[in-house]
Amino acid sequence: MSSAFLSAVGTIRWTLIVFAGLATLWSGQASAEKLKPQRRCTTPAGWRILARDSQAVVISGHVRVRDVDGQGAPGREKQWRYCLYRRDRFRVLVTDAGANGGYADIYRIGRLALSGVFVAYDSTDYLGGGRYGVSLGVDVTDVRSGRHVDAKPTGSSFVSILLAPPFAAWISSSEQPDWFVQSLNGRTGQTTTLDSTCSTADCSTAETPDPFGDLRLTRCLAGCTTPGATFVWWTRNGNWRSVPIGN
Repeated sequence: MSSAFLSAVGTIRWTLIVFAGLATLWSGQASAEKLKPQRRCTTPAGWRILARDSQAVVISGHVRVRDVDGQGAPGREKQWRYCLYRRDRFRVLVTDAGANGGYADIYRIGRLALSGVFVAYDSTDYLGGGRYGVSLGVDVTDVRSGRHVDAKPTGSSFVSILLAPPFAAWISSSEQPDWFVQSLNGRTGQTTTLDSTCSTADCSTAETPDPFGDLRLTRCLAGCTTPGATFVWWTRNGNWRSVPIGN
C-alpha cells in the first residue's frame, strides 16, 4: 500500500472528525437557543407597560370609539390589555367608558396589580353619567384562561383598597354613612364582609365616625394554622383584627 494512499486516508479521517466536532458544537448551540426563555408580547406603539411579571404583562393605551358619550359623539377611550408570554397574544382586559356630561354610564378604572397569572383592578361606575348613583367593582382575572371573578363592594366610595392578586381587600363607605371591611378571593370568587358598622339589615341612618384603618394584606409563612394563608389585617378603634381569606 503506497504512502500517498495512507496519507489520503488519514486526511479524510481527520476531516470527518473535524466535521463531527463542528456538528456537535452547532447542535449544542441550537439546543441552548431552544432552552432560552422567549419573552415576546411586544408592546404596540403608543401604548405603555403598567405591570410586568415573569409570566405576563399588562399594558394601557387609547382606542377610538364611535359613541363616547351615549349621544353619538366619536372619541377615544382608555383600554387595558394583558399578554401571557408563552402565548404571545394580547387580549382586552377592560376599557374605560363614557364621558363627562353625557348620558351613558361613566366607567373608570382605579388601581391595577399583576402577580403571576392573576391581574386585579378596582372600578367605579357612575350610572347614567352619575345621575343614578355609583356602583363599585373589584375584578380578578386569570390571564391563562381569561376567567373573570368580580365583586360588588358595599357602599359608594373606596376609603382604601389593597390588591395582591388573586386576593383583594378594601374599606368602603356608604352615603348613610356606614363603613365596611370586605375581601375577594379571586380563586374561589368568594366575597366576604369581614367587619362593618352596619349592625342591622337596612343599616343605620345615624352618622358614624369611621372606626377602621391600617388595612393590610399579608401572607403567613410560618407559625399559622395554615402555612401560606393570606390574611387581611385592619384596626377598629385602634384595636387590631385579622381574618384568613385563602391560600
